[in-house]
Amino acid sequence: MDTAEFSLAVICLDHRALHDLYQAFPASCWPAFVDDPADIAFLFNSERFPRAILAIMSGVAGEAEMIRELSRQIRAAPVEVPVMIMDFGGITAAELDCLSFRPAAIVGPGVPLAQVATRMGDASRLTVRMEEARLRRRVFGPANLPVPQGIDAGLLIIGLGGRFSAIERANKDRTRIIGAFTPDMADQYLSEAPFRAVMIDCPPDVAETQIRRLRSDARTFTLPVVAAVDTPEEAAPLYEVGATTVLVGRLENERLARYLSCAIRTGIRRGLANRALSAFRDRFVNDSNRLRLDGAAFQTYLLKATEVSRLRGEELICLKLDDLARDGLQEMPGDADALSIDLASKVALSSAALAREEDLVAEVEGLGGVAVLRGRDAARRLGERVKSILKSSRFA
Repeated sequence: MDTAEFSLAVICLDHRALHDLYQAFPASCWPAFVDDPADIAFLFNSERFPRAILAIMSGVAGEAEMIRELSRQIRAAPVEVPVMIMDFGGITAAELDCLSFRPAAIVGPGVPLAQVATRMGDASRLTVRMEEARLRRRVFGPANLPVPQGIDAGLLIIGLGGRFSAIERANKDRTRIIGAFTPDMADQYLSEAPFRAVMIDCPPDVAETQIRRLRSDARTFTLPVVAAVDTPEEAAPLYEVGATTVLVGRLENERLARYLSCAIRTGIRRGLANRALSAFRDRFVNDSNRLRLDGAAFQTYLLKATEVSRLRGEELICLKLDDLARDGLQEMPGDADALSIDLASKVALSSAALAREEDLVAEVEGLGGVAVLRGRDAARRLGERVKSILKSSRFA
């Protein structure tokens, strides 16, 4: 099996599920389908690693061996490869609790297949953001992270569905748990402290309304949300409106613990990445007294980031913003003087600052403004944006 052209992978031994899975992925991100342990080993020995893996657990023979091989390969990989588990009861609660790797996400029966590729993309992007935040900290030192307002409140449980005691028993990580009986109480708590995740303990119709409310608020738009229902049919609408994961059926202690742990860990990672990358952008780009990166440190960063991106099958593009500004000025009438070039370079830096936070933008000693972008499409879009702004500007 040639896996070099695939950015995603699906591990599935249940061939009955393949027809539906084939419909879940657009041609632009068609995955490698794997049903043999040897293919898993080959997947991790290819020139690039998959950006994300989906593992289907439905109870067919051989799945335990596949998971053991996947665990071995995950531990040995030089980069983090996020794994999303689709749990249809094929893996026991004890096996789920004893996984030697931490899943990036767990979904269960009722998840719309149309969301699978998007959810894998979300897991991949969070992994890249965490990796980027760690790399910048190692090379450039810790950023001056903003102190969160209030305490780290842990897990918020919304509702009076009767599952509070089960959730407390499953809280193996000893995460702080706070209960909110009503949506208004939940809003008050969420405005006071940064929670790691939310558990909705309400009937399905009330849970759907509550999830919509959370997803319409910028403060909680990306907050992991866990819900629980009795049937897969009740789970589907909750996934549609934005639930991160939905437990179906009886809440076994080990399974509930693993689902909650996964959601809480996702919330912690997302919060850390958001704060670190946002603080870096403020410190080196947005601040009027912005700092410059050391030239040697930047070259070290670029070397390490390029290698990680190569392993992920991504091309890292380093643009000098002064060159981008000059290219834009060439398409304008008249000769560009020193003042015009300086102003155009500032326009280019401001435009680059609109890129994703995981794309490094800063001024570097000896190089001026630079943007390190993932992929030629991102570089092309930045160039077009700078030229568009310059064409509509006058330098007098």
